[in-house]
Amino acid sequence: MGKKVTNDLNMALCGYSDTWRALRKAAHTILTPAAAESHLPIQRAEATQVLYDFIQNPDDFFNHIGRYTNSVIMSILFGKRCPRYETPESMGFFESQKLWNRCLSPTAVPPVDLLPFLDYIPESWAWWKQLASETRQKQRALYFGLLDECEQRMKRGEENESYMEQILMEKRELGLDREMIGYLGGILLEGGTETTASFLRCLVMALIVFPDAQRKAQAEIDGVALIKEVHRFHPVSPIVPHATLADEEYRGFVLPKGTTILVNTYGIYHNPQHFDNPGTFNPERYLSHEFGVKEGVDASFFRDDLVFGYGRRACPGIYIARDSLNLNTMNLIWAFNFAPPKDATGNEIPVSFDNHEKKGLVPVLLPFKCSIRPRSQNVVNIVEREFKEATETFVKFEKDLAQADREWVNEVRGRL
Repeated sequence: MGKKVTNDLNMALCGYSDTWRALRKAAHTILTPAAAESHLPIQRAEATQVLYDFIQNPDDFFNHIGRYTNSVIMSILFGKRCPRYETPESMGFFESQKLWNRCLSPTAVPPVDLLPFLDYIPESWAWWKQLASETRQKQRALYFGLLDECEQRMKRGEENESYMEQILMEKRELGLDREMIGYLGGILLEGGTETTASFLRCLVMALIVFPDAQRKAQAEIDGVALIKEVHRFHPVSPIVPHATLADEEYRGFVLPKGTTILVNTYGIYHNPQHFDNPGTFNPERYLSHEFGVKEGVDASFFRDDLVFGYGRRACPGIYIARDSLNLNTMNLIWAFNFAPPKDATGNEIPVSFDNHEKKGLVPVLLPFKCSIRPRSQNVVNIVEREFKEATETFVKFEKDLAQADREWVNEVRGRL
């Protein structure tokens, strides 16, 4: 299904080929530590809006997080932000993503890859082909619409140092055509939105379900251990399929070329031989060991970035993702008290990590309710001041906003 939708130009799904190597090289060209650092201002500005949005409308926190992650990566990639969840490009992304997740779900569509004869069924009889066509149309409208705007700004001399500007200027050296550029932007937009949003929602859930961890984090502002434990307790990608490029031998077993290997990240992080009480949420395990493992465990194969993937298929946007996770974790535990919601009688309504569904390759929490309150009036004052000062950073990413977004931005800033 992935090939039908993207013409095999999705870097995360396409085979090891010249096309994949060109896309991967281009991604590494722009997603360097230095480049990520240059985009910290827009990440900080957008993170400030998250705090402001949480204060103004805490009940909609789930969508505030989605808006944030989508706006940050869209600004960095294409030079255009999404000030509202209802911004056309934001809605376009989430609508196309719902369709895309259906295409990738192994239980939602027939096993086309395993049963090639299904390709010969006419589209009018094959609903999954209709789904692929609709998904392709929505993705292309978004990806190439954003690319068109980026090209037009460059022609007007209104560059804002987005990644796609660099790719367009170096496309010959990188061996990319316009189709490849559009889909490169698309897969990076997808990865930068979904996984970061999933983590931050899991963070909010963890702060609610494990109040002792929240209080300790607030007292120490020790976000590093908290971030690591959220990754371990509920990894964004618990089982990721890979394939061998050649015959491999492992512990006496021969794995033929093309063998599918499922990397069980969840199993690694919940192995009782490596972790004390792996089913318990305990950030303090990372204060006694870099990787949180038991004393005496051989941790030579562990890495801090294990949750970001392995080898050539590791997440190329790791530096941007880490900045977003660190920044927002610190902000949220500094600014708010999180608690379970209450019913009409004042009793707490339990929330659980079990309330999730698998969308495509990433299991995500379903929307849930919680109580979010600023820790003091001083927090509110600081957030409002910082959000007002962020205007200077925002404006260079707002040149092509829709009229409704312009009106919303002007109204909000007029109140500050």
